[in-house]
Amino acid sequence: MARAASCSTWPGTSRGRRRLGHLPNVHFHQGNGYDLDPFADESFDLVHSAFAFQHMPKTVAYNYFLETWRVLRPGGLFTFQVPNLLRGA
Repeated sequence: MARAASCSTWPGTSRGRRRLGHLPNVHFHQGNGYDLDPFADESFDLVHSAFAFQHMPKTVAYNYFLETWRVLRPGGLFTFQVPNLLRGA
């Protein structure tokens, strides 16, 4: 069975918890706003971020990119959505 994990510092994830929290393979984690410390090295095949990076300083976003590579298994996939992340760089 596939496992899904959500890590967010935003309290709005409670909606997802209400909708999906009853599933045995879905887990929610409170993030610290800097890294993916709750997760072991090479523990995910896919990491996805939806419209989060534009809300944080570039140095923090960069750290999340590094952390993503740490938690991805070899051959894993990292996908993300951002509007105009490079504008004004």
